[in-house]
Amino acid sequence: MAQLADLLRSYPGFQFPTQFCLAGAYGSSVICFQNFYDQVFRDAEVPVALQLFGFDGSGVAVGSLERELGTGEAAHVNCSELGMREPGLVAVAALPRF
Repeated sequence: MAQLADLLRSYPGFQFPTQFCLAGAYGSSVICFQNFYDQVFRDAEVPVALQLFGFDGSGVAVGSLERELGTGEAAHVNCSELGMREPGLVAVAALPRF
């Protein structure tokens, strides 16, 4: 598997996207995220603010939360923590805390 730094060198216009996925019924989906920024910014501490936003099937926001993650740390968030009780959409963004 390619390292993120290799991808950035090969594709200089690459942007870190906000990712999203469909949540399962009754909030049974779990979002897994790892702070990988140490692969891009070698030898640097890059904590992030992990932000998650839940939406129901009609696009109405049902909840959000923010978790602070240090370099290399991971989080597992059950969609029920976002107030999701039915299938919907979860948007995730990791904002570096420089």
